[in-house]
Amino acid sequence: MRRTQQIILIVFMLVVLLPCNQASAWFGKKATAIIVDDETGAPIEGAIALAQWVKYKPTLFEGGIPYAAKAKETVSDKEGKVYIKGYWPWNPFACDRHLTVYKPGYALWNSKNEAVYPLGYQPKDFSSEKNVVRLVPFEKAAEEWKKIGHSEYEKKNPRGLNYDFLGDCFEIGLDTNTITMGQIVRQYEMPFVREEKAQHRRAYESSKNK
Repeated sequence: MRRTQQIILIVFMLVVLLPCNQASAWFGKKATAIIVDDETGAPIEGAIALAQWVKYKPTLFEGGIPYAAKAKETVSDKEGKVYIKGYWPWNPFACDRHLTVYKPGYALWNSKNEAVYPLGYQPKDFSSEKNVVRLVPFEKAAEEWKKIGHSEYEKKNPRGLNYDFLGDCFEIGLDTNTITMGQIVRQYEMPFVREEKAQHRRAYESSKNK
């Protein structure tokens, strides 16, 4: 009887002392993230999620040069959930990590960066406890970028801005041959980017002829 009580006490202490994400890993599989539509809150199936673990090469300057030490990719299920093993478990010696999410028709999302940094920008509140990712429909994001863009290019070329942002999400050293996100983004976005550039060129030539 005493041994049973000791076992129960040990299990209780583990549940209390371990972070929520580790405790849930013991007693049930917890989603790394839940992808939903920002406007409707409905789960998004088929969104591609890329996790990157980042280390830093020592340099003479503070901080070092970040590079991708590891990467894992998956796709959201019918409930909008993605599962990436090892993303949340707490480890004092673990390197930094961030998540990138994309679905055609939506603006690219990254857990640490935004395509345009608004005034007073703060990193997104994304954690194992607050793991909902709200993807913004592209047209809605584009209207916002036109207001807060740092340059005329950004304001007039939201498709190009969204596409270029993918490069900012990829860490140095990432083996893009082993992931599909870049291919999916390129396949869907490039026709829009080409048309945007063509419109920009036509507007430029028209202004010259006036």
